[in-house]
Amino acid sequence: MENSVVQKRIRLDGVTCTACENKIEKALKKQAGVLDAKVSYVSSTAVISYDPEKIDLDTIYKTIEKAGYTVLLS
Repeated sequence: MENSVVQKRIRLDGVTCTACENKIEKALKKQAGVLDAKVSYVSSTAVISYDPEKIDLDTIYKTIEKAGYTVLLS
């Protein structure tokens, strides 16, 4: 059984300060399968390392949106 870790960079909207960064990171790190999350308000991005066998991108996007931020898919 091979563990594959995927790293995904996601563009975000509404991230304006370090408190926003912390809120998103905390919400993501609570999700089973998310190994690491780094959010930058300067670049409005999140870099997430996750196990695709435990969590999918749709759930990651929904977690960010539930925290009050917008995922930019284009």
